[in-house]
Amino acid sequence: MHAVFTIFMLRMHASHAFVAPVILMGLVNLPNTMRANQEDHV
Repeated sequence: MHAVFTIFMLRMHASHAFVAPVILMGLVNLPNTMRANQEDHV
């Protein structure tokens, strides 16, 4: 059971290693995107 949990955690960590940068970039770009949208609408 512990081995399965460890493998699961390693797989989750591996997927997060790919997903986290994408999410961080999205969060960083979100304010700029919202500001650009507001400027376009005005």
